[in-house]
Amino acid sequence: MTSPFLDRSGISTHAVAIASFDRSDHVRIGMRRSVTYPCRCDAFHRPCGYREANARRRIVLRCGNAPGDDANERASRIIGRVCVVSDRRGEAVPQRACPGRPARAHHTPGRGRAQLQGAQPAPAINDDDRTGESRVRHASARSMPRVGIRWRCGGFAGIRCRGDRGVASLRVRDRCGIFRRGADKVCIDAGSFDASNFDASSIDGRSPDETSMEETRMDETGMQEAPMDKKDKVRQRLERLQVLDGVMPTRVADTREARRAWRAVAGDIDTDEVQTADMRSRDLLGASLPEGAVQASAIESLADSDDRREQLAAFARAGIGLFHASGRYLEASTEDRRAQGGNDAVTRVLADGPRLLLETQRLVVRFDDRADSGEIAAILRRYGLYPMDSGALPPGLVRAACTSGNATEIAFALMQDAAVVFAEPDFLEHIGQRYVPTDPGYPQQWHHARMGMERAWDISTGAGVRVAVIDNGFDATHPDLAFGPLSSWFRPTSDLIDADFIPGIDRMPGGWHGTACAGMVAARENNGIGGCGVAFGSELMAVACAPDQVGTQSTLARALGYAVRPALEGVETRGADVVCCSLGADGAAWTMTEGLLEAIEFAAAGGREGRGTPVFWATTNGNHPISADEVCSCPQVIAVGRSTRNDSDNGSGFGDELECLAPGVDVWLPIQGGRHATVTGTSFAAPAAAGVAALVLSAMPELTAAEVRARLRSSCDKIGPLPYVQGRNARYGFGRLNALNALR
Repeated sequence: MTSPFLDRSGISTHAVAIASFDRSDHVRIGMRRSVTYPCRCDAFHRPCGYREANARRRIVLRCGNAPGDDANERASRIIGRVCVVSDRRGEAVPQRACPGRPARAHHTPGRGRAQLQGAQPAPAINDDDRTGESRVRHASARSMPRVGIRWRCGGFAGIRCRGDRGVASLRVRDRCGIFRRGADKVCIDAGSFDASNFDASSIDGRSPDETSMEETRMDETGMQEAPMDKKDKVRQRLERLQVLDGVMPTRVADTREARRAWRAVAGDIDTDEVQTADMRSRDLLGASLPEGAVQASAIESLADSDDRREQLAAFARAGIGLFHASGRYLEASTEDRRAQGGNDAVTRVLADGPRLLLETQRLVVRFDDRADSGEIAAILRRYGLYPMDSGALPPGLVRAACTSGNATEIAFALMQDAAVVFAEPDFLEHIGQRYVPTDPGYPQQWHHARMGMERAWDISTGAGVRVAVIDNGFDATHPDLAFGPLSSWFRPTSDLIDADFIPGIDRMPGGWHGTACAGMVAARENNGIGGCGVAFGSELMAVACAPDQVGTQSTLARALGYAVRPALEGVETRGADVVCCSLGADGAAWTMTEGLLEAIEFAAAGGREGRGTPVFWATTNGNHPISADEVCSCPQVIAVGRSTRNDSDNGSGFGDELECLAPGVDVWLPIQGGRHATVTGTSFAAPAAAGVAALVLSAMPELTAAEVRARLRSSCDKIGPLPYVQGRNARYGFGRLNALNALR
């Protein structure tokens, strides 16, 4: 079957005219990489940069009704249709779709025919009212080996083709109608695509320069990648996880002697004495678990890379050991495992490449904004979940716990529901520190002169600006630090999978790393101790979480949410003006949950009464591409690498995601125990950049987060031997920060 619009020489004038009135979101045609064809009112967002990705199957974007219809009249009538034209084996079967519930199109392999099932008539909705009558037609999905097609109209529906045999499904996710803002459907036909018919234009009132990095990023073929919806991103992330068969964690050590013994195991791993660590672990496992439960320690079998060894040491330091369990132990119920001294809070151990993830019975769920509390409660009950206190998570995120089953499978099931935007397990993982230890040495703060601080302080010291530093712990008694009244911490529960918010610094966990980060921003000046911070006049808001470097990303998201809006944890006052975090995997890869992403987006857009809060994050210290780190790759994050006193990049993370460098090698800063030391790491470069942002906001408080970011970019000194293309390069970003330039 062929399309009535098909013109194999390219899009006809009529088809283009109809396309110009389409208001759908992006159409994504997924080969191995995604290609996006934005389709917006009156013109396309930007030239698609289409290339023939598959010589035997070319795909074109089509919008329209029957030929001959006036485009304006059609747009006002809001009649839409989706056509997925089959190959030689297939044929399209138009059906009506009901937006009130998910509908599926089932394909029978080999027969080339997919028919929509469970479909019913439904009204379309136009811009002004819901009284107009229209027919909405959906064609079938066809067999497309290894090619996925997803169609979105206003972000509310999708056709997906999966697998070598083209198993297809169609989901309509909008509960109150397919159309929004008069959005028409689009047709996807086999044919060729003439990108020259489309010019750059605005998208939802924004100029191309104002669109997000996600919307403009190109893949290596030059084709524009489509922004995935959150369900797709979470599904892809969860689908790549591997269950480590038979590997289980111990219960968190609950005595001083046991914790000391596990710390000794961690010390052996740190010094690459993996076999010794494995032997110590076996002794501890035999003492804490019943006979027959343990087959072997898992340390030696899992410690196959530096990343893995770092994580295993962190788990051991937190009092958790990993072991190969017997079949009898694996088959035991959660209650039986608890009775045997096992870990009843973790159901499985999974791997995401080198990353180890301990699957808890907790999930983080985002529901559609139109879902009311009754509907949310009903959905949670349907899947055997009960709601939990969401604390300082961004509004709209719900934490839930399951009483049976595995959280990952439940997340997949939840995402079949139209009212769920995404659902993801709340994994327990290593949330480390991005530093490279160096010997304590000479007390000089060369970085101030390098960034022009002396003259910058004549203009601003950061007075009136609140800077949040999120880390594992701080020396709350350090004489060179003044902790502000909003400094608080998240006390982990005994099983480490949750945390309670504790206001104030009483019994806050210590840590030299967080102390040094805080000191880079706000160490006191003229007190006769050590040096001073970049923004010594600012107010320090220290937020501690995951003190053992083991925790969940939802706890990290809560810390970020509290920093930006303390009222989420019951503290009625304004939040931080600048946020800095130097936590994360120090290897190449770190996968970010959608919950943490929403917390970052919430901060960047909703902080400072809508002006946005700049969020600084330390890149990896290893010579790795930042693109493997989903947190620092986030467009809302200002990713900072480290520079030396000689203005070299010192081999930290690199790539297009790198924003800038700041001093972070052999910098003299406060550490635990009231002392000072010379330390190295991107961990300390990020708070240096955050301190410069505090100076800027103190002098110009009306600036938005985007304006602060632009000012920092333009202030950078172009250091190093590499050329800068359009103001930046992969090793230095926009250059090394200069505080004086940022204030001019």
